[in-house]
Amino acid sequence: MVVIEEVGEKPTIHLGFSDSSYLDDDEVDDPSLCLAHNSPFWSDWDGGKIGGYPSWLNPRDLPTEPIRCRACADRFKAEKQKDQQPEGEKRGNKEGEKGTLMKFICQLYCPADDDTNNPMAFHRTLYVFVCPSPKCIQSSPTNSVVVLRSQMGKYNDFYPPFLQ
Repeated sequence: MVVIEEVGEKPTIHLGFSDSSYLDDDEVDDPSLCLAHNSPFWSDWDGGKIGGYPSWLNPRDLPTEPIRCRACADRFKAEKQKDQQPEGEKRGNKEGEKGTLMKFICQLYCPADDDTNNPMAFHRTLYVFVCPSPKCIQSSPTNSVVVLRSQMGKYNDFYPPFLQ
């Protein structure tokens, strides 16, 4: 779990730890045993996943573009306007203007239908992505973190509404 909060002039980053997301820790090489959204039994979903790749709640409606850091793109444009060679160009990054690709940090399964009276939030997952550049986290924490939400109702095309 990553939490970024503003304390004074610099952001403070808090990291947490997780339990295994596998049925059996001896079988971590078998992705079918991962309890994220791979299990059709949604009562087994343990609340989330840290690292690796996202396990998308809705495998049909995925992001269509790579998730990029706006802070990196803004810094690239500012350096270019100053007639400096942008940092991205120094490394040979032709896509510096679009921003650095963000890294997947974690996902949280957090249904909210009872809390919000929204039947379309029976299944809800939040996905957290962060820019790998420390410059972005320090200078623009709100532009260097992206949180995506996926949600669906109890009756959907992917998961049974009731467990046997």
